[in-house]
Amino acid sequence: MLNDLDRKLLRILSNYINTKGSAPTMDALMRKMGRKEPVILRGISSLQSQGYIQWQPPWLDTIKIIEAWDRDAPTQLKVKPKIKPSDIRYWTEY
Repeated sequence: MLNDLDRKLLRILSNYINTKGSAPTMDALMRKMGRKEPVILRGISSLQSQGYIQWQPPWLDTIKIIEAWDRDAPTQLKVKPKIKPSDIRYWTEY
């Protein structure tokens, strides 16, 4: 399971590459992550070692996304909604 920093970095990289067609610059990553360059580089190398991305250092434009989502993340919500889908009170009382 990815830690919060790695998960955020993976989502930023995936969304950026899917929308812009290329990897972000280091300045863009620092602005979006709110972290300094060494922390981001550690996160990128961590994602590479876990098999989420392919990367040939030191160029960020060589990043390729292999898996865009955390493979060990839970798929079920832990919180149950208060209103059941079949509950008609929503339509009659509000």
